[in-house]
Amino acid sequence: MLSPGDRAIIKAEIERLQKAHKECRDDGIRNKIDVWIEEQKQELAASADPRCPICGKPCPPEGSVTDAQGRAVHKECFRTALIEGRASL
Repeated sequence: MLSPGDRAIIKAEIERLQKAHKECRDDGIRNKIDVWIEEQKQELAASADPRCPICGKPCPPEGSVTDAQGRAVHKECFRTALIEGRASL
C-alpha cells in the first residue's frame, strides 16, 4: 500500500499533468499524458486495498476471503493454494 505521503505526491503530479495536458498541442504527448494519468488514478484507487499475499495484487473485499492469518486473499488464489497444499494458509 502507498503511504499517505506517496499518495499526496501522486495526486500533485496528476494535477500538474492535467494542467500540462490542457496546454499541450501535440496529440501524441497528450495521449501519453492521458495514459499515465489513468494508470496513476488506478494505482491510487487500488492502493486502499490490501495486497494478496499469494499474487501481490490489490485484493478488494468483494473478491476475497480471509486466510488463517487474517489476511485478505483472492478467492481464486486461496483455492489454488489449497489445491496445491500450501501450509501457510
